[in-house]
Amino acid sequence: MATQNTVARRQTRSARERNQRSRSSSKKGDVSSVRWNIPWGVPNLVGIGVGVVVIIIGYLLMNSAVAADPLTDKSQWNNSTSTALGPILLTIAYCVIIPVAIFWRKRDEASVVEHDSNSANI
Repeated sequence: MATQNTVARRQTRSARERNQRSRSSSKKGDVSSVRWNIPWGVPNLVGIGVGVVVIIIGYLLMNSAVAADPLTDKSQWNNSTSTALGPILLTIAYCVIIPVAIFWRKRDEASVVEHDSNSANI
């Protein structure tokens, strides 16, 4: 029991010392700003924009194919091409365009050269 208390005291003491060091290192005159580095660039945002436009077109196509009399089961669709094309566009936008736009990253020249040199040694 005594050793557990001693270990707990040491841990709390070291935590207090770390807090005091961090407080003393940040003086009032030393204001360090936090800069957020978002890994998305222009190609990512353009891709997401294209995906959103394709989604809007898909929903508009599905909306234009509404039946003439939706209350009856025997009504026919006004535009059968829209009922086929709308869901296809939505699937492509949600499953291909948006994920590719999110995960797209331009390769650095250094990583390409490093990868090529590693594959040459094998």
